[in-house]
Amino acid sequence: MKWLNNLKQLKIIGLFIIIVITTLIYSNHFKNPFFFDDSHTIVTNSAITDLTNWTTFFTDATTFSSLPANRAYRPMITLMNAIDYFMAGKLDASYFHYHIFFWFLVTIVLFFILSKKLYQISIESKTSSVIVLVSLLATLFFATHTINAETINYICARSDSFSTLCIMASLLLFIYKKTRKYHFYLFTMLIGIWTKQTAVMFVPILFCYLLLFEDSTHYGRVRKEFKSWFFSVLKVMILPTIIAFGIFILNQIFLTPDSTVSSNTQVSRIDYILTQFYVIIHYVGNFLLPTSLSADPDIAIIKPWYDKRILLGMVFTIALIFIAIKSAYKAHTRPISFGILWFFIGLLPTTLVPLYQIANDHRMFFPFIGIFIALGCGVYLFVINKQNWVKISTLLLVALLIVGYSYGTYQRNKVWNDAETLWKDVTIKSPNNGRGQMNYGLALM
Repeated sequence: MKWLNNLKQLKIIGLFIIIVITTLIYSNHFKNPFFFDDSHTIVTNSAITDLTNWTTFFTDATTFSSLPANRAYRPMITLMNAIDYFMAGKLDASYFHYHIFFWFLVTIVLFFILSKKLYQISIESKTSSVIVLVSLLATLFFATHTINAETINYICARSDSFSTLCIMASLLLFIYKKTRKYHFYLFTMLIGIWTKQTAVMFVPILFCYLLLFEDSTHYGRVRKEFKSWFFSVLKVMILPTIIAFGIFILNQIFLTPDSTVSSNTQVSRIDYILTQFYVIIHYVGNFLLPTSLSADPDIAIIKPWYDKRILLGMVFTIALIFIAIKSAYKAHTRPISFGILWFFIGLLPTTLVPLYQIANDHRMFFPFIGIFIALGCGVYLFVINKQNWVKISTLLLVALLIVGYSYGTYQRNKVWNDAETLWKDVTIKSPNNGRGQMNYGLALM
């Protein structure tokens, strides 16, 4: 087929097919109603009903929520909610879903561009079309995977999906020299932090990119030219670091109301962090086989520290870090290293700060971007020098997985269809969750 040799056509046709498939898979989610934090950030939040005063969203955090304890400084979320309310002319969840899904499609395109760029930097291939095809498959896998259904269906979780989009856009604007020159990546980083404070993690992600992919800042120069390497890194990192953490501190100290409760003081920080080792196992398990996805998980603090679940999580974490370190040694495996590092960086905000929910499946959107990047590279390197039957078998397996996860996503959308189906699912997946049992009872009543 001639279009396989035309890279521009290959990209356009490939992305068009992915967008069509993704839209079909999510076609049954646009009518799903408001849940959880949607109630106080949207349903009972009178601030979003008046778009004419949109500038106050950036100066007054009380506009974010009708509940004083939940008034985080996320002006971009309030603005998007107000835009959706204005477009609908009333509270209509469909308009919110249309808007969120549009940005999800943009995220899919950005994922393709980012993964392709990383693979091109690292992998030596005879033809560029091979890299494009690998990137398209990785993108399709990301776009259809059931793990993302929790984030896309939950309207308030647009903070996770849109802030992730901003991080990816910032990294791409940095990678391309023309846009880096004018520091455009700082604007998308700022928008990301205004969407959710976790976007400050762009800074360590950028640092990992510099260590792995840029010649002047590559970690290989540390021993030979430490002084030169240090100042090369400092020159690039100082501006985004100062701006990101400066804005973060400004938001937290001066713009977040005193009434806001941002962390769980009822649990020990060390117990919470140790429990997160098991939570990582939970997240990865749902990534591999997302049959245990729950809108309201019932994972509790685990004690003592030598509980087998925590120890298993520690072993798994160490194993992944070991793979990341080994993968960093060779150019063609560096996307694997970068992806694993992205995964752990994405987990840090919810790992180090004790939250009232020990685990929440919609938090996986940001961290698992890295795993999708790593898997695309890993599968390609596994089959590249194998016999044709291995390549064909692997391709068929990938296709089967994509079909399976696509079906899972479509079915997961149905779970979010109304309160009865959602809370029934919670009682099955999280039987120790008292809130799930109560809400399912209320739904039946």
